[in-house]
Amino acid sequence: MNRVNQDQDNDNLIIGSTDVIALYPSLDIEFTIDKVCEVFYESNISIRSINSQELGLYLALTTSPEVLARMEITNVCPTRKTNRGRPPTITASGSEEQKEKRFKSWNPPVTQPDERAKRIMLKEALRVVLTVIMKNHVFTFDNEIRKQIRGGPIGLKLTGVLAQIFMIWWDEKFATRLNELAIVMKMNKRYVDDINMAVQATPVGMRYKDGKTHMDERSVAEDQGISDDERTMTLIKQIGNDIHPSIQLEIDYPSKHQDGKLPILDLKVWMETKGEETDRQDEKASASVIMYEFYSKSMASKTVIHARSAVSWSTKRTVLTQEVLRVLLNCSRLLPWERVVENVNEMVLRMQYSGYSKKFRYEVVDSALKAFRARQRAERKGERPLHRPKEWRKVEREKEKSERKSNCSVEKEARMYSTSEDPLFDGLKCLKNYLQKLNPACEALFQYPKRTVKSEDKVWYYNKSLRVNKIEGMMKEISKLTSLSRIYTNHSVRATAITLWSNAQVPSRHIMAISGHRCEASRRNYKTRPSSEQLRACLDILSGALNGRPSLPSSSDAATSSENPLAAVNSTVVYSQKNTAQQFVKFQPQALSSLFSNCHVDNVQVFMGQNSAGFHRSCYQRYWFLYAKNALLGIRIIK
Repeated sequence: MNRVNQDQDNDNLIIGSTDVIALYPSLDIEFTIDKVCEVFYESNISIRSINSQELGLYLALTTSPEVLARMEITNVCPTRKTNRGRPPTITASGSEEQKEKRFKSWNPPVTQPDERAKRIMLKEALRVVLTVIMKNHVFTFDNEIRKQIRGGPIGLKLTGVLAQIFMIWWDEKFATRLNELAIVMKMNKRYVDDINMAVQATPVGMRYKDGKTHMDERSVAEDQGISDDERTMTLIKQIGNDIHPSIQLEIDYPSKHQDGKLPILDLKVWMETKGEETDRQDEKASASVIMYEFYSKSMASKTVIHARSAVSWSTKRTVLTQEVLRVLLNCSRLLPWERVVENVNEMVLRMQYSGYSKKFRYEVVDSALKAFRARQRAERKGERPLHRPKEWRKVEREKEKSERKSNCSVEKEARMYSTSEDPLFDGLKCLKNYLQKLNPACEALFQYPKRTVKSEDKVWYYNKSLRVNKIEGMMKEISKLTSLSRIYTNHSVRATAITLWSNAQVPSRHIMAISGHRCEASRRNYKTRPSSEQLRACLDILSGALNGRPSLPSSSDAATSSENPLAAVNSTVVYSQKNTAQQFVKFQPQALSSLFSNCHVDNVQVFMGQNSAGFHRSCYQRYWFLYAKNALLGIRIIK
């Protein structure tokens, strides 16, 4: 639309849109397939490594000799050895696995096909395949199995592909027809079945019939009370409906709406006359320009991502900033700034309805305005257009995108540090040695090792890559060869590393960056059992409570982590710095009575309550401590 506005000859320009009525169900399957095959044949698509022998057999099995003769490809297809009996079919000899049996009933082709003949053969084979698929589509409705009789199946992805290619053919015919009728089209953009156009208004009284336009004096009076956009779009509808019966259009235009603006996706579009300064003083020339602003349907949700939703605040900020930026970009640069502010305020109200504070809303709008102004500066410098078309630096952008992906993966996965002076225990030195000994003729990173090698040999591996199953079962094989107590897998290395990092209090975000976890809950699954140090700390507390020598927590252990609740046992009891022996004696029965008011050990009962006369160190208490210690370690005492 901005390109159209740059054109000086925009007098009497109207804006409108058309929509194909029921595109998929209305398709003429045979005609659509023919046009799709024509588009393929006339395109620049090249297909390599074509097995012309198998392709010729497929056509001989599925296509009649008359059709092959009409396509002039009989000489490049095999012919039957005898005409007696029933002709071979694709489900009989054509489905044999052995090549000799498949070609047993056929004479070889007379000549080998050239490039043109191969393209014709592919076109005809494509027609056969598409016809079989589209005319044998079955579906279930109301517990009944039904077959599609006509039109394209809505639930079949292939229908969408065929419809898009068919609309390419229709676009070319439509543009050619308008050009022949001298109807000036300034803009013609289509998305699937929605066509948006800017065209010069047709004269009053013009009519379309039998592929031609003519002036009808009797129709001039009829057009007097009709707006330019309605009259022009009605004529365009008649032209579009005349191209093929399967494509019937419905039209929309600004004067059809109460506010005089045409909704197109998330835009409202209308024509407006703007005055431009001329060389003469105090004189302005009028020009028609396309105006647009942000639009959302009345049934659209009036809220955005709720403030209390389970989404990180950084994600909410990014999403909402992009939404406000979309509003700014969808407002014409010719639109008054006051109207742009009104559209932004609508988005701010939606954020308010969703529970966001005034401060957060201000930060989102401020961030969007900064991004919008940066886009404007980039356009003024010629670095990037404000509304980037998909053709703009398409090849360069795809190349930059692939380079960013490759650089990111290398930086993330290939970083290693030296950990030992011994070359046998240093992973970095081992990796360098491994890369130096690889077979240069093999591109695989994991190669099949030779059985016997010497340290001075330059190559230790065959020109053969290791299979996936071999790599996946490598830890199992190592476990068996070294007679380990249990069989480990490749995943055990990952689980062990995550557990060690968690025990060492490495921040969760750093672990997730290395391991690739996206959810912190999935990372916690690796650390469900306490470490040996944590078990030891728990036992020291119990032992100190029984022996009268508590292990006081250090100041460094006072702060506990929510990720490691067992490590917090040392710091759950806060001891006073003025703790005396008498105070600790009072603590012992109270602490134990709160833990166990009725503890059963074999056939002996030990009662400890608030009214206990004292704390006696007996054999029963020793046995209870042993029982608790072993239970904590997972050891069962057998009577």
